[in-house]
Amino acid sequence: MKKLLIGVTVAFFLLSFQEPLSFIERAMTHFEVIAKLVPQEKVYLHTDKSAYLTGEKIWFRGYLLNASTHRPNVYSNFIYVELIDKQNTLVHRVKSARIDSCFYGQLVIPENVQQGEYSLTAYTYRMQNHAPDFFFRKKIRIVNPKDSRVKSEVSYRKEGAKQIVADIRLTDLKGASIPATSVQYGEEGETDPSKQKSARTDREGRFRIKLDTSARNFRLSFPSNYPFPFVRNFAVPKLSDDFDVQFFPEGGALLANTRQQVAFKAIGSDGSAIAVTCSVYMDTLLVARAESEHDGMGSFRMPVSPDLPCHVLVQTQDGREKRFELPRPTGYGFGLSVRQNDTALVYQVLFAKEQKLSKPLYLLAHCRGQLIAAIPFTEAKGKFSPDIFPEGINHLVLVDEEGEIYSQRLFFKERSTEPVVTVAPNRKTYTVRDRVELTIDPESDSAGMSGTCSLAVTDDSQVAGDPLENHILSSLLLTSDLKGHIENPGYYFQERTPAISRHLDLLMMTHGWSRFDVSEIVRGAFPPQPFAYESGQVISGSVKGYVSRKHTGSGVMLMSNTGIVQYLDLDEKGNFWIQDILFPDSTKFTINALKAEGTKVRKNVVLTIDPDIFPPARYLFPYRNDEKQQEEAFFEKFGQSYYYVNGTKVFVLDEVVVREKRTVSVYETFADYSLDSARIAQSGWNSIGDVIETSFPAITVSINDDGEEILEYNGKPMLFLLNEFPEPYRKAANLRLNVIKNIYLLQPDRARMLYGPAGENGALVLEIDPFDALKKSPPTHRLLFSPLGFQKPDAFYVPKYDVDSIRFDNRYDERTTIFWEPVIRLHPGTPSRLSFYTADAPGSYTVTLEGITASGQPFRKKVKLQVK
Repeated sequence: MKKLLIGVTVAFFLLSFQEPLSFIERAMTHFEVIAKLVPQEKVYLHTDKSAYLTGEKIWFRGYLLNASTHRPNVYSNFIYVELIDKQNTLVHRVKSARIDSCFYGQLVIPENVQQGEYSLTAYTYRMQNHAPDFFFRKKIRIVNPKDSRVKSEVSYRKEGAKQIVADIRLTDLKGASIPATSVQYGEEGETDPSKQKSARTDREGRFRIKLDTSARNFRLSFPSNYPFPFVRNFAVPKLSDDFDVQFFPEGGALLANTRQQVAFKAIGSDGSAIAVTCSVYMDTLLVARAESEHDGMGSFRMPVSPDLPCHVLVQTQDGREKRFELPRPTGYGFGLSVRQNDTALVYQVLFAKEQKLSKPLYLLAHCRGQLIAAIPFTEAKGKFSPDIFPEGINHLVLVDEEGEIYSQRLFFKERSTEPVVTVAPNRKTYTVRDRVELTIDPESDSAGMSGTCSLAVTDDSQVAGDPLENHILSSLLLTSDLKGHIENPGYYFQERTPAISRHLDLLMMTHGWSRFDVSEIVRGAFPPQPFAYESGQVISGSVKGYVSRKHTGSGVMLMSNTGIVQYLDLDEKGNFWIQDILFPDSTKFTINALKAEGTKVRKNVVLTIDPDIFPPARYLFPYRNDEKQQEEAFFEKFGQSYYYVNGTKVFVLDEVVVREKRTVSVYETFADYSLDSARIAQSGWNSIGDVIETSFPAITVSINDDGEEILEYNGKPMLFLLNEFPEPYRKAANLRLNVIKNIYLLQPDRARMLYGPAGENGALVLEIDPFDALKKSPPTHRLLFSPLGFQKPDAFYVPKYDVDSIRFDNRYDERTTIFWEPVIRLHPGTPSRLSFYTADAPGSYTVTLEGITASGQPFRKKVKLQVK
């Protein structure tokens, strides 16, 4: 569906000046234009935890911010939150609306999802203008107790050049073998039964399968769900001893006749970082040696000769060795080198052997698209005060007046101060089912400490914490502005040490900047923005005639089960739209093409609704061998024998329980009265006429002037529909009652809105089994549809143990998320107070507070609680 762009037209222009602008003035203007007219957006999600059972809710708070300032001054009023599996399949999507300037809600995990790792992804409609690398993504683990009944151990090895052998053992939840059981396997997504292969477990539950080396995954199942339903997907690792090392000369290229720093990153065939030692040779002369320092990253400083080739011998810890040729040095070019300390950011511009300064160049520094400094390049060395740079990733660029970049360098400005927010419990220790009171107190003498935050309390014995995972600091200041996967981003924000600062600088040298293109900005070449800010919901579509192309005076009638009723005119091309409409999820709409407002239905036309546009579902986290082992260890520890359905615990037993899945008819939302098949079966009626006249007193079966049976509502002939199609009543008079699914009565006002003048006396809709339905194409002038609406957030349930009837309830309280509060407003000098009750398991709890100040500073605080 089309979205609304409020108050912002993507048209860029410079004011007319009597004299041409200088390059620096022009650059400043262009940076200001892009910041004010088309600000980028950034989303961060704080969730209550990182691992869930099927049927549980993922509670989230969304922070939608200006990507440059990190302030919540953005135009979009909706964010989308998606759950995506490793096969790039969308599992679930919700739309969260701004409520009192905040976004929060829940995503219910379906009961039938497979156990494994998933990507929780969040973005706005507007963010689709940019690469999906800049969407928010968080890896979460989902435990499916039905899957936990089977534990799988898999080892892989290559057999020849074209085959992979997988040795698999299946055991039950207690570790006992699953013997003499047939299994079926095949490439995931393959539905052709003839391409499925079979195997059988031995006494120890073992069997062996062979795969092609091109296989990336396969699916394993029990045929015919025997002895019980079981399906599991497996990712096939890359079984190669090969590895790769990339080299990154500081400033961009190796420059002849200089001494340059070169960073490197080493990864294995599965994408995981590996530790290596580098020996750098200029021809046959060893000129540098270095070891990787962190996550496969390291650096060395080397002299660069214009005549002698350079190569690097790289050796892994297990003795593998590989030679890499460095690129030939260039005789022309510049290289930016940066060093920073607490008092200055020092830069140096290196010149290649033959390079001369033949045209004016400029040094530009920006942080997330905010221009910090712009000076003519006149000296090879210089410095800036570190105080002028905001915290986060900054970008230093050497550029000419045409926007051509000669050298660039990323550097990270660490925060010198951080927001002070205290989280104070009222006691040091608590008992089970005890009341906990927390005081959230921002720094009282700082007006910039106003803002909002969210808080989660989890049970440490049931929720695995990871101090290195992505959080609000690492996401907003690091991963959201770098392209590519960052391993253990939380590591860089543990504490400020010389080692971590150096590792952070290595990260800057080995990853590229791509959120803001400086060359395009200074040239004024602003890219198109086809995805507008979504300030309100929009429904749009078109009406196309089979013969006539004229639409003057025509329109459509839109009606919903939530009370929306609106006539929309068509433009000359047959298009219609309604903007600034608000409707929650599960809203059902019907729309009819009309000849004019309040007149007859316009048939012989095709009515279409513009679909919502969503990005392709993508799971972007790498699947490395070490992560496979971590995943297996996690599910080994936290596998459960139960799951949740609407908050109720359901234990997994060996027998299969079949639930009827009821399909809800759209007429249920419009009908004034309805009758379903269960009530018809229990009634004892003998004919459809008995059913109608007994259950709908205002309806009678009458004979018209032509001698045909008709239905009348309050004495007037009414419209009769059989499976949505207007039909003579005689076609239903002899129907068997057991084929009737539902009967719906629509009184005149609603029937007229749906069917025009034909429904002016009311309508009766009879739904019958599709095998007995008349085979007709659905009408093209009327549509029933249910677009994705905004979610109405649920309230997080907290038991009130101050009430005796609840306190002495003998049911065991085993909450994993003890407390969740998505919106806490901060006001300097005014503490916020929260309270909740502990569960029944003694141990430690972790309180996690995350938030953003009004000035755009993210903060995070963790506190431990003890329950005895």
